[in-house]
Amino acid sequence: MPSFPSFIATAHIKRKGFSPDFFEFLARYSWPGNVRELVNAIERAIAAARHEPTLFPKHLPTYIRVQLARASVSGRETPGAGDGRPGIQYVLPQLGEIRESAIALVEQRYLRELVTQTKGDIQRACRIAGLSRSRLYALLKKYQIRTAV
Repeated sequence: MPSFPSFIATAHIKRKGFSPDFFEFLARYSWPGNVRELVNAIERAIAAARHEPTLFPKHLPTYIRVQLARASVSGRETPGAGDGRPGIQYVLPQLGEIRESAIALVEQRYLRELVTQTKGDIQRACRIAGLSRSRLYALLKKYQIRTAV
């Protein structure tokens, strides 16, 4: 898996919260680019909200907000669903699933970059991430990330 874009690692961007409607927008979008598009959208939202503590739908890429607005105006919850056009109809996953998936992707990328930047120095990694040693080890185990670089 590729490492976090350098702007995230070098910009010292602080941890962000999420507004409930941010996840609502993520859940309503059809994600034709699948997980890669989701990760890219979240990274772009983080970059757009650089100094703000919370991510809102306004931080999502414009094309996502426009597509959701068009779907809302036309009375469709998800683009292409139930409009008589051929293709796969999109079934929304539960919000909790989207949230867990998005957080897991971001956590995994962050931890890989953290281990790379610290060259496996656990004490330094804990200090940078603001985690206890046991919590860092638990996350590294969860995502099967080795500390030896």
